[in-house]
Amino acid sequence: MKYTKSVANETSVAFGMAKSTLDCSATEAFVYQFAVCGREKMRINMERGCEALFVFKEHTAHDFEWALVVKMPFPLTNREFLGRFLCFEELTGDLVLVFEALPDSTKVNYGSNLKVVRAKTTGVWRFKPINNDTQCEVTLVTHVDAGGFVPERAMVARLPQTLSGVADMRELFQRDDAIDSAKRSELAAIIRANNETYTGVENGVVDRVRDQLGGVPHSSFENFESPDHLVHMKGFHAGKNGTPRASTVLDEEICLCAAKAFITTARSKVQEFFANGGLERNVQTHSDHSFTGQQVRIFKIPTFSPREFVARVVWRWESGNVLLVVTESCLAERYPTRPGIVRASVTTLEKFERLDPVGEIPQTRVTWTQQPDMGGLIPSQAVRGAAVGQMMYVSKMRKFFDKSPAIDAASSMRLVTMIQNHDAPYTEKEEEILRTGVSHISMFEAQKGAELKMLSPSTMAKIAYEKGSSFAFGYATTTVRASPEEVLADQWDLLKRAGRAADDLEKCVDEEPSGHNKLIYIRKKTPDAIDNRDFLGRAVWRATASGFVNVTNAEESVRRPHLKGVVRGKYPSILKVTATGNGKTKLEYVIQPDFGGSMPAWAMKFYMSSNLSEVTKIQEAMQARRGLEDWDEEDAKATAEIMVTKTDAEKHHGRGETKVEARLRAIMETHEGLRELGEKHEWFGVLLMKVVANKLRPAGDSKAKLCNMSAKHANVIGGALASCIAANLTAHAAVDEWILRYPAMGELERKYVWFRPMMDTIAQRLLESVSWGLKMRLYTGAGLSTLDLLSDLNMIYSYASTPGQEGAALSLAIMVGLCLLGQLLMVLVQTHKAPKRVMIREMLVVLTGIAPGIHAMRVANGGGRDEHAKLDHDLVLTCTRGLEMALESIPGSLLQVHALLKSDDRGNKAALGSIVVSALTTGFSAATISFDFDVDPRGRRYEPSFYGYIPDDASSRTLIFGCMIINGALLLLVRSVSMALLAMVGGPWVLVYLVSDMAMYFMYKILRCDLWHWIPLEGTASVVESVLERLIVKVLVDFTGVIQFRGAAEMGGSYFAFNMIMALAASFVSTHVYYAGLEEDEEGVMKEGYAWMMVGGLSAGGICFGTAFLLLMKPGYKGTFFSTQTGYQYVQSKFLREGDENKKEVFEYNKKQWLRIRGDVKVWIVENWERWEEEKPEWFCDAWKAKVDDDMIPADSLRKMKTGQERRRSSLGDILGLGGGLTSVAPVAGGENSA
Repeated sequence: MKYTKSVANETSVAFGMAKSTLDCSATEAFVYQFAVCGREKMRINMERGCEALFVFKEHTAHDFEWALVVKMPFPLTNREFLGRFLCFEELTGDLVLVFEALPDSTKVNYGSNLKVVRAKTTGVWRFKPINNDTQCEVTLVTHVDAGGFVPERAMVARLPQTLSGVADMRELFQRDDAIDSAKRSELAAIIRANNETYTGVENGVVDRVRDQLGGVPHSSFENFESPDHLVHMKGFHAGKNGTPRASTVLDEEICLCAAKAFITTARSKVQEFFANGGLERNVQTHSDHSFTGQQVRIFKIPTFSPREFVARVVWRWESGNVLLVVTESCLAERYPTRPGIVRASVTTLEKFERLDPVGEIPQTRVTWTQQPDMGGLIPSQAVRGAAVGQMMYVSKMRKFFDKSPAIDAASSMRLVTMIQNHDAPYTEKEEEILRTGVSHISMFEAQKGAELKMLSPSTMAKIAYEKGSSFAFGYATTTVRASPEEVLADQWDLLKRAGRAADDLEKCVDEEPSGHNKLIYIRKKTPDAIDNRDFLGRAVWRATASGFVNVTNAEESVRRPHLKGVVRGKYPSILKVTATGNGKTKLEYVIQPDFGGSMPAWAMKFYMSSNLSEVTKIQEAMQARRGLEDWDEEDAKATAEIMVTKTDAEKHHGRGETKVEARLRAIMETHEGLRELGEKHEWFGVLLMKVVANKLRPAGDSKAKLCNMSAKHANVIGGALASCIAANLTAHAAVDEWILRYPAMGELERKYVWFRPMMDTIAQRLLESVSWGLKMRLYTGAGLSTLDLLSDLNMIYSYASTPGQEGAALSLAIMVGLCLLGQLLMVLVQTHKAPKRVMIREMLVVLTGIAPGIHAMRVANGGGRDEHAKLDHDLVLTCTRGLEMALESIPGSLLQVHALLKSDDRGNKAALGSIVVSALTTGFSAATISFDFDVDPRGRRYEPSFYGYIPDDASSRTLIFGCMIINGALLLLVRSVSMALLAMVGGPWVLVYLVSDMAMYFMYKILRCDLWHWIPLEGTASVVESVLERLIVKVLVDFTGVIQFRGAAEMGGSYFAFNMIMALAASFVSTHVYYAGLEEDEEGVMKEGYAWMMVGGLSAGGICFGTAFLLLMKPGYKGTFFSTQTGYQYVQSKFLREGDENKKEVFEYNKKQWLRIRGDVKVWIVENWERWEEEKPEWFCDAWKAKVDDDMIPADSLRKMKTGQERRRSSLGDILGLGGGLTSVAPVAGGENSA
């Protein structure tokens, strides 16, 4: 691309030109550009911020007028381009597309008033056929007048986008891989024919390089640590430059391998060259087997001048199975030396040897040796480091031709067939090995091993020491999606490529007397401070009733004497494989390694953990073989676990590639299902990489549908999940927000049953690992709660030591004590069936004041429920917050404000700080309760008319959460100040106000027949619970405005709004009553103007943030604040909904709330009971049956239940949900039109 200003100082006008070669015919490229409104072109323009693009007038088939509105950067106004396209074909065969700007008088109707500035563009597209019209040369020349005054910087930034149509076509029509493949195949055919004639110069080049580098024996090289354990790397230092050598086996026939090495003009190589410091390259072709190449490179070394290489490259057969590709530096007249560029030299020998095929896959060994001379003096350490980088060329070639999955799969299938047909007899020695191995499992079960944390959550592992022994032994178990035969075959194939580890120095089978018996030798590299280890063991497998056992016992052999510098270890192990049905197999793996000699504990633990992870590797290997068509939810979860677990691929990520990208790239290549998915949706890999990277950033917008998805859209959408995780309590809620926001993700969820479980699992693992988002919110709330407790304790001490305030100290101490007592009672309910030590531990957590932090940590680590516990961790956290607000924060704030106003030291920073902390704690807790209930997907799914008022995008959620916090804190402060002033008038005033206000609320509930609370209790318990719950909810709404309680089953929408207005009004009335009651010469606790300013300011702040909340929330939910629906109407509406799943919910509520429709409920049950007994829906369990009255159950069914002793009435614990444990979402919602 080129750009120039047309006139000096005229910054809104410019010329531009772009040129490229496309891998398509001129006609194809022309049609694409001429179709202004083509789907692909529309997608690209929308991604770039195009506001409008359409054809508004057609003159002929080759002549039409179009409109384009381009978005400009702030503060510039968007630009409108109106133009005319005209196309024709020249005599030379070139296709030409001319466009010009329409007159200023032309007007276009966009359907709305767009504020735009008219701009103009004129230019020409030329498409020239080349290479027999298999390619074309495209040229665009354009003149742009952006209209108005546009800064030069903005013009320079926008002009490449104007010219980007050429780059778009280059990308759309590029067939780099296909063209490179065709070139390789063409050259491979020439190499295979072997009809080349070589000159004396060419033969001399080959002979010199072969003798110089091929004659160096392997013993002269020292081993290098290879980043690719399937590539052997060596090198030696001679003079000022090193000579590296690398070798590996390629999964392709020898001619194609040599062709890839010889062709340096391949597009992939050219792109890699310029991406890695290349400045210039030229090729002079002499024949099909020889060329002279020139390259100039820069190296990222300070003061290091660019290096130029000029060399002759030749390939030649040495024999029927050996082919050489050599490179030797030379002098060439057309490439003279130049100042500032140092001439370097390089000699390279690539030796290709034909090997026996593996099955139907040909094999070729390549040995690459190079002797560079970079010129100048280079430190040996730099030479060694550069040598490893150069040898990675061989690794790239290996990966390019790699067919390891196919080779391993073919080998596994052969072994599966052998295992299924195996009937060889077992010797007494083999029987003894099997008996000894099986005893290891029972021996381990008798030990109390410590649980070992594994990288994969799906693997459970333990490690322990046998009594009287210093050697550790371990146990690991997991479940895989494969048959027992497939698992055993995978393990029995010792030499499979996937089983080769980076620390394997040698691995082989010394003996294999039968299909179930083999002698295995493995030599391992250990850290430098420890001698290398080797292991010799005999492996024997045998079928069992439901699977197989594979046992390995240590053994000695004259064929494997002990090596010097290598310590012989022992590695007895047993793998028990058991079929569990549904295509699943349970693995149990026991090892008791003796690494020999003295080994530090950290090394023992490292190797134990590494080897116990063998079951995880088996699980991943089996999962990798499952195709996309076989995937279900379990496959999605297993694959998700693999994607978020660190792998060896991360250690050797490429230049410019992150560790996560390297991990995901390797997984996408090796997992059949993901590979198929990547072929179906090319952008899916980008989506997963951005999701797993989990980098917190503002979420971008994308309205693309699945059919229009691109890598750019995937980049935006994938990166947005992190902000969703940051704004939600659970992973499920985060994914729910993410899918709702992006239409393409919603289509994926509907198209693939596994997509949602996969994303849920990834989000959960990310949620557990990050320090921001949920954890930050939880720990902030926990920190505020703990700080509130500490500040209250400080104020108790301050009041107790201040004459006249001892009563305040006692009152505040009672409030703190009641809060702790309430939490202790929760501990009792939670742990009454747990061991005593657990109960004592939890009580100590409460008494030390760290309970909020501990509960937050448990929720942040995934929630759930401990063994013997009755409540989920997130529900415990919610209840703890409610207790703190009702028993400590709210009454504590009232007391402290009252004490502060009565004291002489009203500027006491400690007292003011304690009040502010209490207000923030209360506001945070109130906001969190409402926020978490609303964003929970379960609530949004079952009560969409009530839950869902919080927006789906992360930025709006953050703003609305902040408004809720501040609004709750300000409401508590203004209420505390006004109530404190009213209390100073006299105790009766406060009592009269509170009693009358509460009486009005209860009268409202009674008159509307809405006193009974939803919890399904009976008798006295129902009365007590309903009164207490209504009382607590009223207090919380009065002082914090908990939005969750606007539900019909709680306070009700209309009374909630009325109550908030009355609460603010009461604050002004209280202030007026206080100052009106003062005597003429009596001085108030503060100047009246200050008091009104304080109450008015706090009230105004609350109104402002409340208004901001209403503006930010989804408009469709404002009606829930004014709903007149009662609790019983809400409950009865659930029964009126279609479907048994909805109707059966009435039994989760107090029977008094659906007494009016009890007859209808009875008819429904009687008519469907027999059908339920046959179909057995999941909810039709003993717990639900126990909630149904006897007279509602058909007589025959009731008789059978009583005869079979199945009938059991619900206990109080069951009614409360304690029998099976409460979940985090209680059915307390209800909104207008819930039916």
